[in-house]
Amino acid sequence: MHAFQGEGKTDQQDGHLLAQSTIKSYLAMDKRDGLIAIAKRLVSDIHVGETRLRWQRGFSDTDKVTRSEGGGTLALSAFHLSSLPNAVARKDLVREMWSSGAELIVCPPFTDAVNDRL
Repeated sequence: MHAFQGEGKTDQQDGHLLAQSTIKSYLAMDKRDGLIAIAKRLVSDIHVGETRLRWQRGFSDTDKVTRSEGGGTLALSAFHLSSLPNAVARKDLVREMWSSGAELIVCPPFTDAVNDRL
């Protein structure tokens, strides 16, 4: 949330709050119900302001935005791309993210080299 604070927000430790964020909507997707439950629990006791939080098992056509509406939209695949079994599955995921209409796509890799440094 640090990068998405509104102008004039404080830089104190508790100054970086979801309630003060410029993020309007957050859609989290995971096919694993256990991870969705953990995510919901992590935000259950925090004030989110007007930010709309949603969780679902997958991406559908109704989640897409047009390119003209996609400004300020981020598609993030946190390490999932590296866990897919083959190049075809990885290509399908990137194609789905590309067709989402997001202005920015982020797919950080999770490799043994990265894992060794953690």
